[in-house]
Amino acid sequence: MHREGNRTQWYGGALTLLAVVASLAVRPYATYLLTQLEPARAIGPSYFSTFDVVVLNAGLSYLVILVSLHAARHLGLAWPPIDGWGIGADGASRRRESVVTAILLGAAAALLLTIGSVLIGDRWAMRPIHLPPIWMTVLASLGAGIYEEIWFRLAAMTLVAWLLKQVTGRNGSALRILWTANLAAALLFGAAHLPQASGLAPLTPSLIAAVLVGNGCIGMACGWLYWRRGLVAAMIAHTTADLVLKVAIPLSGIGG
Repeated sequence: MHREGNRTQWYGGALTLLAVVASLAVRPYATYLLTQLEPARAIGPSYFSTFDVVVLNAGLSYLVILVSLHAARHLGLAWPPIDGWGIGADGASRRRESVVTAILLGAAAALLLTIGSVLIGDRWAMRPIHLPPIWMTVLASLGAGIYEEIWFRLAAMTLVAWLLKQVTGRNGSALRILWTANLAAALLFGAAHLPQASGLAPLTPSLIAAVLVGNGCIGMACGWLYWRRGLVAAMIAHTTADLVLKVAIPLSGIGG
């Protein structure tokens, strides 16, 4: 038990460091967009320095991550974060399979989302913006893939599953609990993208539905990977989806 507690703290520290670095990686991209979508907010006075933000983020992340890791361990949900990857030579094929599965699932989700947006067409009058430089976009894709999976899969999905288990007790179906938690986390993930969408176009019911469904599909895929292959696999899939959507497809000229 003591050994498991030490391992939880070690994972908690490592994931907190990843979360802080990932949030910093997203900042150039977010700031670039913010100066176009909300210039007054971007150039307004800031009451927190970068150091303050990092310290607050690290403290809050560590607390949430530790609680989530404890809950995940008791649920048997993707524990440890690379659950099922294996170690040593015997686990090499499983590690390769997990990485390949994550990449293919992330790319497939991004391509399906792109096909859907092309079929829907220009239903909403979007504000024209200048896309951030590629290096910002790549950094943001890596950062979001790590940071958002920590908060929406490790934290939100795990804690919803834990709460549902407490409510249902032994009568609750584990499969039903995990799918419900996955759906709840995916919807939260989609809702988190609504503020950015509102800067691009007025939030109509159809646009809200599109944002929730589109991002929710990627969230569900990442949630399934988190559940079956571990948190790292979910991070890889999320990063792949972002790179396809924000880098590969714009460079290819698909969808205008």
